[in-house]
Amino acid sequence: TLELVSPYIPSFLYGRITGIESAYDGTKVEGDIYTVTETPQTMLGRPVVKMYDKFIKIAKNADKRGNKIMGLGAFTKIVGDAGVTVNKNSPIPVTTGNSLSAAATLWAAKYAVNKMNFVQKNEQVYDGAVMIVGATGSIGKVNSKVLSKNWKRVIIVAPKLYKLIDLKA
Repeated sequence: TLELVSPYIPSFLYGRITGIESAYDGTKVEGDIYTVTETPQTMLGRPVVKMYDKFIKIAKNADKRGNKIMGLGAFTKIVGDAGVTVNKNSPIPVTTGNSLSAAATLWAAKYAVNKMNFVQKNEQVYDGAVMIVGATGSIGKVNSKVLSKNWKRVIIVAPKLYKLIDLKA
């Protein structure tokens, strides 16, 4: 029933995130979270232009509320052309949300490793091994590069050998 009804329910402002501060320079940011009511199956079954229209409407609302960038999160980024068309028709820049996913993954992993005291640190380098599965994907590549600066050993795994060789270099 939800999948039949969801295309007729408009997207809406779910909430506002506040209190985010850059550890680097202290810059404070905040932003809105919008909800798309379709399930992944419904999004893929609808004409892509209908989903583009919905995403662009959200971008326009976000712009009116003072947001400066929009990230297509969760399943929305794989609908159509990964945000290219939405970005072209949006008043604010649109990303796929991969940078947030990469940063959140790194933060959570570091927090867990430090909290559980799994790996000892020698100065600023973890004296152990870390493995990145999917290392040549958009999120895995960033994580591999960042982790290689702070880990004694980095193991990268991906299906295409030539991409692993390029990443290692």
